[in-house]
Amino acid sequence: MNIRLNARTVCLTRTQALTLDDARGSSIRCHAGRVWITQNGDPRDIVLVSGESFTLDRDSPAIVTAIRDASIEVSPVPVSSNAQRPVAHLWHLARAALGGLARGAAAVATVH
Repeated sequence: MNIRLNARTVCLTRTQALTLDDARGSSIRCHAGRVWITQNGDPRDIVLVSGESFTLDRDSPAIVTAIRDASIEVSPVPVSSNAQRPVAHLWHLARAALGGLARGAAAVATVH
C-alpha cells in the first residue's frame, strides 16, 4: 500500500516506526509522547520527549520509532540549505508498508 501524507505532523502509536530517506538537515520535533531516532551507521540513540527536537545529520536513512504513542512534526530541509534536493522531493511521501498493522505488529512508513 502506498500512502502520501499532506501534513508535516504524524501520529505514531507505540512501536510504530517512520523511515526517512534522503532527509539530512530535516528536523524532527516531538509534540507529545516519546520517540527514538536512529540513523544508519550512527552509534547514538536519540530520544525525544514532548518539546524536544533533533536535526538529522547523516545521509543515511533515519528511523523514528514511538516508544510511547507520539505526535511528531517533520520539517524538510530549507531550500536555501540544500539546493540539490528540492523540498518537493523530500515531501514526495510514498511507499508506506503498513501491513504490520493488520497483523498487530509495528507499522513502518517510508518517506522519500
